[in-house]
Amino acid sequence: SAPLTVNGAVNAKIVAAMALAFAQCVAWLSLLQMNGVEIQNTTLIMILSICVAGTASTLAALGASMLKDRERSQFVYSLVLLTSVSLGTILKVSPIETLSRLAIGDQYTGLWHVVAFAIVLSILWFLLNRVSRRLLV
Repeated sequence: SAPLTVNGAVNAKIVAAMALAFAQCVAWLSLLQMNGVEIQNTTLIMILSICVAGTASTLAALGASMLKDRERSQFVYSLVLLTSVSLGTILKVSPIETLSRLAIGDQYTGLWHVVAFAIVLSILWFLLNRVSRRLLV
């Protein structure tokens, strides 16, 4: 038996994607600030980028865990991602709009917007861990 469980491997891949998103966000924010662009709420922006990367990764892993077929899981992931981006844009709750409003210091956008994305990530992560426990190596 391997010392790493299926849940451990799946969670490690998601955490790696979130760490990469954090590093990219730090790099972009640093480059923008070095070029004289004033950015507000940098901490919330970094947390939001981690939540968005985690949500996308968790959603992909959840689809793969449930469908167990690469073609179907990629198709369903693409449809869910396109639908959620479209609905988010229509309903004015997209991560890009939230990030933009945080960056300019919009007084009506703040921590509770980021918490909403964190709650979505938490729910998806919980579902993924429930589903992936049933997987065998």
